[in-house]
Amino acid sequence: MNSRQGSRYIKTRMGNELKTKVLEYNGIITSDSVSKRPSVLDCPRCNLANVFENKYCSSCSYPLNPIAYDEIKQSEEDRFKKLEEKYQKDMSSLKSELEKRFEHLLTKIDVAKMN
Repeated sequence: MNSRQGSRYIKTRMGNELKTKVLEYNGIITSDSVSKRPSVLDCPRCNLANVFENKYCSSCSYPLNPIAYDEIKQSEEDRFKKLEEKYQKDMSSLKSELEKRFEHLLTKIDVAKMN
């Protein structure tokens, strides 16, 4: 049986995991030579077992990898920057409104003194 069709089918259609299992079953490779990748990751906060590919815990939304942590940190920095800009804008509009009112009051006082 010199056909390579079986290996092509397994490789392209079923992925490397099935190929590795077939090779192990036939004794071509040993299970020790295959590097095992963890399939679950425990959440440090709530100890829930999550799928390894998850960025965040399914239960408590705690970041499970550094990329997720960086995303949260960046979103918080963006939100803080927006709040800071809004604060500056509000303060400047409040300051200009107060200056207008004081000017108006001063003109009323000046008019009252003249009468």
